[in-house]
Amino acid sequence: MKRVNIIIPQSRFSSFAYVGRIVAQIIMCLMDNNTPIDFLSVSPIYVRGALNILIDDAYISLNIPKYGDIAWIDTAVEVDMHRVSRQCEIWTCSNKDKAQLERLGLKVSKVIPRPFNMLAYSLRNIPMGKKYDVFICGWYREPDRKNFRYMGELIEKLKLRCVAITNYPLPNRYDFATVDDYTKYMLIKQSRYVLHLAGNEGFGLPPLEGLAVGVPAIYLNAPAVNEWAVGYPIRPQTWVTSRIQVSYFNCNMRYAIPDMKDAIEVTRYALEQSEEQYYDMSLKAMEKADAMHKQVLDALRKIIM
Repeated sequence: MKRVNIIIPQSRFSSFAYVGRIVAQIIMCLMDNNTPIDFLSVSPIYVRGALNILIDDAYISLNIPKYGDIAWIDTAVEVDMHRVSRQCEIWTCSNKDKAQLERLGLKVSKVIPRPFNMLAYSLRNIPMGKKYDVFICGWYREPDRKNFRYMGELIEKLKLRCVAITNYPLPNRYDFATVDDYTKYMLIKQSRYVLHLAGNEGFGLPPLEGLAVGVPAIYLNAPAVNEWAVGYPIRPQTWVTSRIQVSYFNCNMRYAIPDMKDAIEVTRYALEQSEEQYYDMSLKAMEKADAMHKQVLDALRKIIM
C-alpha cells in the first residue's frame, strides 16, 4: 500500500501551507476502495518510505535543498542559482516559472496550476447580491509587488465598494486569522470582481478562487496571472527590479507597476457591463476554473494510483 506525505512550510499562514492542506483534501476525496493509499500526512518534514510531494517556493526549495519525490514549486523572484541535493520530479504552476527553471538547466516535467478548495462548488449556484465592487486578498510586504498602494488609490478615486482580506489598511478589511474558507468564498461571491494588481506572481491564487465561484478578475497584465485569468486586464506602465532577501539569500524581484489611467478606464468599463454580459463572463470564469482543476485532479490521480 502507498504512503503519501505532503511537505509544506512550517508557517501556518503561508500560501504554500494553505495549498498543501487543499491538496490533502483533494487526495482524500480521490481515495476510495480502489486507491492503494493507507497513509496520508501533511508535515514540514520528509517521511521516509512515502511519496513526498513538496509544495513551496521554488527559490527556497532549490537553494536550500529539501527532500521530495515531486517538487511542485513556483516563485515570484528571479532564480539565479540552484543546488538540488537529490533527483526529484519538478512541477511548476506557470509557463513563466517553467521557462525560468529550464534556463537553469532543470527539467520540468509538468505545468500544473494550483488547486482551489472544492467548497467553491457548493457556493456556485447560491443566489447572492453583489454588495461589493471588488474583492482583494493578499499579504502586503515590501517591496510592494502586489501593488496594494495602487489598489488603494484606485478604490479611492473611483469610490469603489471594497472588501479585503489583507494586512494592508484597505476599507472593510478582514484579518487572515479571522476568516475561514467558507467566509472567504462568500465574500468573493458578494463581489463583482476580484481585483488583483500583482506585478509578478509564481501563480496567483485569489483570481483562481474568484473564477471557481464565477467571479471574474480585474488584473494587471503580468505573469503568471495573465496566462489564465478571465476578466479585464490592466496595462503595465513600467517594470522595476528590487533586491530582496529570501530566507538566507539575496535575490532580484522584477515586477510591473500598473498604468493608473488605464486601470481607471478598465475598472469603469468592467463595472458598466450589463447583467447579460457579466453572466457570460461568469460562465467563462467557471469553465476556466474547471479546466484548470481537472489538470490538478488528473495529475494527482496518476501519482496516487
